[in-house]
Amino acid sequence: MKKSLFITFNNIFSRQTGGEQCSYRNLNLLLKYYEVDTYIVKSNKLTKFFSSLFLFFPPFTYKNWKELDEMIFKNSYDLIFFDSSLCGIFVKHIHNKFKIPIICFYHNVEYDYLSVRFGKRLIKYPYLFLAKLNEELSLKYSTINIVLNERDKKRFFKLYKIAPQYILPISFINHKINFFNNNKNLSYYKPYILFVGSLNRSNYEAAKWFVFNVMPFLNNNINLIIVGHGFENKKNDLKASNVFVLGSVEVLNDYYISSECVVSPIFEGCGMKVKIAEALMYGKTIFGTREAFEGYIIDNSSTILCNDDNEFINNLNNFLNDPDRKVFNENSRKLFEEKYSFSVTEKIFADIIKHVENNENSLR
Repeated sequence: MKKSLFITFNNIFSRQTGGEQCSYRNLNLLLKYYEVDTYIVKSNKLTKFFSSLFLFFPPFTYKNWKELDEMIFKNSYDLIFFDSSLCGIFVKHIHNKFKIPIICFYHNVEYDYLSVRFGKRLIKYPYLFLAKLNEELSLKYSTINIVLNERDKKRFFKLYKIAPQYILPISFINHKINFFNNNKNLSYYKPYILFVGSLNRSNYEAAKWFVFNVMPFLNNNINLIIVGHGFENKKNDLKASNVFVLGSVEVLNDYYISSECVVSPIFEGCGMKVKIAEALMYGKTIFGTREAFEGYIIDNSSTILCNDDNEFINNLNNFLNDPDRKVFNENSRKLFEEKYSFSVTEKIFADIIKHVENNENSLR
């Protein structure tokens, strides 16, 4: 079996964030075709600082460069898979030195993501410079470039005049789920709507906006549960009588299954929101913004568009006041199976591998 090296910034063994879940999906796709070695880029604060002197994007460092260079030299890999666009200088090095096919997967347009992440802080400008440099080199020297959605593809072309060849949306392995499980531990919170997302700037601002601008005007019997890695640190900031900030939880299944619906009031960001596909997998009706649904089909049955507080309030109250509402939405599950299941992205990835193999001989 051919061998590949999978390089990522994300902890594929944790999968607590959307990015980690997407990286884990990418690894599983690659394992269908290759024996895979994995390398997780890690560094400390001091080495992160010095990495920028080499024009690397932190956390990638010269130490990572040397270790990876040695691995590639020793193992004669048939493919290198970069699970990030931010290793562009090293991508160029591999292209020139080893002549190995390279796939680069873009979780976001990192230049835009960093603008959102840092807001108005001046520290963002050196990061933006490094991101733009490395993204452009990744696009130029990778054999195959993959993005999550059409918006990112267009944005890359606008920024760098290079369009990625493939769109590979978020997907999940289609596990068997007991959709009608009734967890008694959640009875205290019922009925509740669910917000899922790890703690970052856009998720925090979304949760805060929803707590104070929407929750006071919903059916007075409804609660909100907020789960996601890191949110336990924001309990005091999001305090309200009908809001429960649980933060990190070991298993999400029961929280999804027992919820009335899912909300995603995200107003800024890029890429694709992993938690939307996850909610569809659990058969949930989702109320979200256009940003939350970027890359997804909006059908007003499974995915209900709400772009301001009035739309969230009216649409949610209409749903919550319906005595015949279904906590398991068959249309959501069907949409997941047809568009965002692992088997769907397997077919796209099969075409990508064929493309790689067709170009392999021309590189060597």
